[in-house]
Amino acid sequence: MVKKTNVVPEPPENFDQINPALPPIDTQGHWVTNSFMAPLVKKIRKQQNMYMCDVSPVSERLQAKSSGQRVAEQWNKQVEINKTTGKPMKSLLGQLFTANRKLILFLVLYVPITSLCGVCSPIAVRQFTSVLVPQTFYDCDQLFSSDPSDSAFVQLNYTDGLFKAFKQLWGYLILIICAQMINFVVQNLSMSSLLRISTSGISGFLDLVFNKVLVLSDQTRSSSAAGNITNLLYTDTLMIATMITFIHFIVQVPIDLIIYIIYLGVQINPIALVGLTAYLILFPVVGIVIGKIAFLQKKIMSIRDMRMKRATEVLNGIKVIKLFSLEQVQHARLQNARNKEIKELFKFSICFSVFGLVASAAAPMMTAIAFVVMTYKDKFDIASAFTTMFLFQYLAFAIVMLPMLMSSLAQSLISSSRLSAFLQLPERDPGVIVKIHELDPNQRDKLPQEVLNEEVALKVTGKPSFTWNLASDKVVPPVMDPFFKDNERTTNFINKKFPLELKKYELELAKYNKSHQIQPAVETQVNVNQLTAEESEQLTVALTKESKDMVLVDKWCLAFDVPFVSRLQSLEQYNYTNYVPERKHTELDRLKLQAIHLQTMRFYMNKNNNADLVDGPAVVKNLDIEIKKGDIIGVCGQVGQGKTSFFNAILGEMRLTDSSRTKLSTYMSKDGIKPIYNDYDLEKVQQEDPRFDAEIPHIYVNGTIAYFSQACHIFSKSARQNILFNKPYDAEKYKRVVEMCCLKDDFAILAAGDQTEVGGKGVTLSGGQKARLSLARAIYSDASIYLLDDPLSAVDAHVGKTIWNDAILGYLKSRGATVIIASHQTQYFNDCDKIIQITDGEIVNYDTVQNLMKDNVKIIGITGETSTQQTQTATQVINESVTKVSEKDSNEDKKTQKSEQLSASGNVKLTVYKKWVTSGSIALCLMTLFLLIVQTGINQYQTIMVSHWSSDKYGWTAKENKTSSMSFVMTDCAKGDINQYYCDSTGNTPNILIILGNGLDPQQPDYATQVAVRSQVVAGCIDYKNADYSMSPIKSSNNYLWLYIGLTVGIIIFNLLGNIAFSSFCLTVAKKLHDTMLGSILRTKMGFFDTTPQGRIMNRFSKDTDAVDQGIMRYLQGGVTTGLMILGMIISIAVVNYPCLVVIIPGIVLFGILFVLFRLAYPQVKRLEAITRSPVFSICQESVDSLVSIRAFALEEKQKTEFRAAVNINSSLYFQQYSLMRWLVFRLGMLTSCFAFLISFIAMLIAPYSQNIAQYTGIIVSYGFSISNVLMQFVITLVSLDGEMASVERLDEYGNLPAEGKFVKKEANLDPNWPRNNSGIEVKNLQFRYRPELDLVLKKLDFKLQPKEHIGIVGRTGAGKSSITVAMYRLAEPDKGSEIIVDGVNILELGLHQARKAFTIIPQDPFLFSGTLRQCLCPYSQADAEGVKTEGLERIDDKRMWEALEQVQMKEYFLKQPGQLDSKIATNGDNLSAGQKQLVCVARALLRKASCVILDEATAQVDRENDQLIQQTIRSAFSEVTVLSIAHRLDTIIDFDRIIVMDKGNIAEFDTPANLVRKEGVFFELVNKTGAETSEKLKKAAFQAERQRQAGEKVNVDID
Repeated sequence: MVKKTNVVPEPPENFDQINPALPPIDTQGHWVTNSFMAPLVKKIRKQQNMYMCDVSPVSERLQAKSSGQRVAEQWNKQVEINKTTGKPMKSLLGQLFTANRKLILFLVLYVPITSLCGVCSPIAVRQFTSVLVPQTFYDCDQLFSSDPSDSAFVQLNYTDGLFKAFKQLWGYLILIICAQMINFVVQNLSMSSLLRISTSGISGFLDLVFNKVLVLSDQTRSSSAAGNITNLLYTDTLMIATMITFIHFIVQVPIDLIIYIIYLGVQINPIALVGLTAYLILFPVVGIVIGKIAFLQKKIMSIRDMRMKRATEVLNGIKVIKLFSLEQVQHARLQNARNKEIKELFKFSICFSVFGLVASAAAPMMTAIAFVVMTYKDKFDIASAFTTMFLFQYLAFAIVMLPMLMSSLAQSLISSSRLSAFLQLPERDPGVIVKIHELDPNQRDKLPQEVLNEEVALKVTGKPSFTWNLASDKVVPPVMDPFFKDNERTTNFINKKFPLELKKYELELAKYNKSHQIQPAVETQVNVNQLTAEESEQLTVALTKESKDMVLVDKWCLAFDVPFVSRLQSLEQYNYTNYVPERKHTELDRLKLQAIHLQTMRFYMNKNNNADLVDGPAVVKNLDIEIKKGDIIGVCGQVGQGKTSFFNAILGEMRLTDSSRTKLSTYMSKDGIKPIYNDYDLEKVQQEDPRFDAEIPHIYVNGTIAYFSQACHIFSKSARQNILFNKPYDAEKYKRVVEMCCLKDDFAILAAGDQTEVGGKGVTLSGGQKARLSLARAIYSDASIYLLDDPLSAVDAHVGKTIWNDAILGYLKSRGATVIIASHQTQYFNDCDKIIQITDGEIVNYDTVQNLMKDNVKIIGITGETSTQQTQTATQVINESVTKVSEKDSNEDKKTQKSEQLSASGNVKLTVYKKWVTSGSIALCLMTLFLLIVQTGINQYQTIMVSHWSSDKYGWTAKENKTSSMSFVMTDCAKGDINQYYCDSTGNTPNILIILGNGLDPQQPDYATQVAVRSQVVAGCIDYKNADYSMSPIKSSNNYLWLYIGLTVGIIIFNLLGNIAFSSFCLTVAKKLHDTMLGSILRTKMGFFDTTPQGRIMNRFSKDTDAVDQGIMRYLQGGVTTGLMILGMIISIAVVNYPCLVVIIPGIVLFGILFVLFRLAYPQVKRLEAITRSPVFSICQESVDSLVSIRAFALEEKQKTEFRAAVNINSSLYFQQYSLMRWLVFRLGMLTSCFAFLISFIAMLIAPYSQNIAQYTGIIVSYGFSISNVLMQFVITLVSLDGEMASVERLDEYGNLPAEGKFVKKEANLDPNWPRNNSGIEVKNLQFRYRPELDLVLKKLDFKLQPKEHIGIVGRTGAGKSSITVAMYRLAEPDKGSEIIVDGVNILELGLHQARKAFTIIPQDPFLFSGTLRQCLCPYSQADAEGVKTEGLERIDDKRMWEALEQVQMKEYFLKQPGQLDSKIATNGDNLSAGQKQLVCVARALLRKASCVILDEATAQVDRENDQLIQQTIRSAFSEVTVLSIAHRLDTIIDFDRIIVMDKGNIAEFDTPANLVRKEGVFFELVNKTGAETSEKLKKAAFQAERQRQAGEKVNVDID
């Protein structure tokens, strides 16, 4: 017999593509049952997965474009109303409801029905608990016979008892099942309508936002959009969508609250309303806790942002971390942030526990108070007790939920305002750029004749001037701040506090001046209370205006440890307590601190009022140019003179200055409120077109544009898709473009060739690769006009030559394309038709090379001689230089990464749960479980105890024998068939107490109990006969009341302790999983970062960590609580009424089936929804980042199409996710409705049979009603928990990455002084490959470096230059048999930190970690600041650091900065220029004592001025150290001692520069390829350096 195995079926063909044959998901009907989801559930069950081909589309009505059009139509109506009447516009949320008003109208009908159905439950509970009690099943006819005696109290036989019960309850049985089922039916109809509105809202808002993104002005894009796009796309739209799905409950809960309170007061007893006073006690607690939760959430978000910034920093600088052995320090930096986060998370969890405690304890507290009053007022009975408990449970739920629902509504209104504000942001200037080729004949006739010349590619009229931004572009609407509500409070506080603080400061300053008669302090004097003249001025300035001497004010800020006034940005930095003086402060200190505070408040007030916002300066001035088709135009000018601005002006990215936009302003809305048309089918208001207005300056463009930007725009797609850029694939043209841009070798190295995913912003590519990829995109586009902004700066000299000759002069010029290229490599401009020289934003020269030479215009590099004949073709260069590698298969379906859809498939296994549990303390886990079980047990017992209370189960009332307190009076004898024995002519019942005690022994312990039971029998029979009576029952013992109160206190205590223990356990697990993952990532091999997208790793640190921190805690706590509650209910029902097991067992089976089906399907839909959400964000974020390129290539419509397709897919899955939830809710609702009906029916069947069971009817019936909500909550919680647990699996995956090796090998026994300063380096038989499956990139290298020798490494692209560095640093291990010997030790046998200690490096991309300058330069300081062991680290004193900074000419700069050595360094040194960052890296290398300094193309990313400065610094600072420099510019190493020439992974040549020139080999060829003029300079420099060395002189050559 073959054993079955659980094999997951293979995915179908095209599993990752949408199946267009499937019908729209939202037009299939079945809105009541949601049975349209059943086929999907079956399919997922069958194939154990869900694929994109299983996703049904949404109908056109819910698609992005049509949804956006409906909202835009309402927006335009509101704009018209606003302009004609002045009324404020309705919110976007209101406009959405108006657009879907037909669906909203149904809610008017649905909500009252569900509320009425809801109130049926307490009515039924009250009736069942009042009828199905032991006293009901006595023979009333016998009781009211003519001869009452002891035998009067006779129980009915089962049949008669059942008939009596059925007679009174049959209507309520029907009410139970009908009300419950109708409730779920109507609720599903309501939720289906709201789901369609929600889906339409998300799609429409996303479409509006994306369309707006495509037209934003450049400054607005970089300020408002860049920081808010994620919030707008995710947080705000989801906030609105979630609120819409809650509207039914937002409306219903207040109605239910009122109905239940009225019912409690009218039908039960007005006294019971006293229980609501508990809410008055709890309300302040809830307010305080919610406030604390909001405060902690903000704090946690701030700490999390800090941790994420550090995580991003670590991933961006991972290579630097490994090169400088900073793993432990960076691990500590992140761990310190994580520890702070865990600490705040624990406080947050405690507050949330208190909030949960209030929610769970509110009902028992309200019930206890009500019971106290009812008991003392003799109004307590079993029917009222259980109905009161049932009502208070719902009231507690409603009272807690209502503020949350209202908060959700308020948040959604803010989100709506944020979206509205975004839609009103400034756009590009309309009509300035006129694209002639896009106009129809009628439109062309409106243009001036001089611009219609077909030989002209570009012409500017009106001499416009351009600026990067207007004042309006800089305005960020306050509501778009993520912390809008908090900032609004802060702003109001500052506005209120400022006048008071100013008045106070004015008085204290006057008092100080009077008492001290201020005189400038003499330098020799030491008096802390005496001012310098500058300080005195600043104290006075603070009274009236902002200070201009920020250096002095910042020094004060540093002294008081408050935020620097000069660096203030957001209101989150403001904290009033920072400016409160301390006792230790002198009088002068207090004045300075007050002055700082005033300047700070004044800054925020001015910022909030936009007082300091002015138009940006003109950076392109008086533009007047005409460029002919087919010309190659060179653009030159020094750094910062306006070359990039010139290109952006042509592209329409800049704004006309105020002097040029007088007429243009008439076409633009002053307040930003204007109609939205986009590409919607809407009726447009006819307006004049500014493109044809002769009074407006214009740039006429006659042809399509391709643009290359210095900031290369790379999309998160394959390399090929980045080149094609939505163009059709032409294999021949594509191959030629790849060769011209020298990308063939790069594609050969990539894991899947040009099909390799390059990651967001090209994170997996080098700067040169990104530049060549962007250039290839521009060339492949076959545009008419090419705007190339310095494409040659990031490539090797020979690659630049190839690009110039083959791509620009060869391919583009042969096509007749117009090329406008800016570059500092002006030697190429000899081949240009004309040259533009820009100075201070203005074109000062525009002519041919020959005419410029005649006019004695000097431009470095231009000689008048063309260089076309001095080079080889691209194909020859590539064939000679590129390492031969096997061609990669370029099939479209080849992928480098596992499909994210497949990687997220399947349900979470039990091993993941085991991993989560075992990551924490087992003892703490068991204690938590024990506390929660005890709490659940107490909770269940408290409910049962109410029945015991009413029946005096424990005999406490009987012992107290309070029969004397009893009275029983017939108030109306006429009603009912009652013997007159019970009622005399006066209406009194003198003999009733005798009858109740007849035959009973007053001395017996249970006498009082039996009398009480008989009194209830008589009362029940009188009720049955429809007569009236008045009875004061025997007062129950207060012991029951105290027991109930004690149990309530026990519930509170165990709930709180259990939640605290649970939170501690969860956070312990979360911390361990995160720390394990962090350590694993820092210690893994570099290859992991080369093949894994950074976004995926960041997801582990953000989304997955957040899920483990809070998601699991929240859902597991809910799952355990509801699970124990269900178990407790079932056990309680089984114990007190075991026949109910006949219903319970089948119910559990059906519930299990539903749960299994839902658990299989829901996580798949949810995960796929999350996966399809990513493209929505990435497309929009990439569009924001690359907007200039998208608009330059005129690809807005294609981006819209791609975005809308992504939105439509995600909308379908969003719709299906919620529909599947409703599918479950409806079926559970039907199941629990039947369950409540059958439980009630069985209770009715059993009650006449057993008085013992009958007393528990209240418990059984109330549980039958409430178990439905608990069951649904349990299922949803468990499935949500399953989804969150997937994050544990992902963290664990990254927590077990292969480590790159030991950091330290103690067995190596290294000399503490190793390596010595003057040690040599010898490389033997070095063979190296990046990954085992790849070919060798270094082949048996052998070379030796002498102490203090400066060695250059050169070679063509792909020759293996940088691979030498990688091998020496062991970022990937060389093959066995290789040796790298430093100071007599083979570093391949050492630990990684030991080996890397031998070198220091100045990398191509300078990277600095955030912190202080001291921490950047001194590893000891950084380690000490993070609390890491500093053993083995050298503490560098201030003197050495200043000396190093002086050597790199940065000392003067940092002396002027606040804090000097402790001045702040931003992430990646973003507050420094590229050149300054590289100089700090040089200083860092100077301070690290190593035997060899490696320069990895250290000046590739800086301009010529900084390049010269860095080269001079290297030669002077490292004159006594061995230097190994990898260079792509020969002028940087031409004066070195020797040069290694690499070719195809081998050392082709190794000699002095002069000897290499004499040999006329590979190096000689590379020199010649730099051009005639430059090659001659290089040769002269090589021979000059040789002569200087031979003469014993210091080498000093000047190539320029």
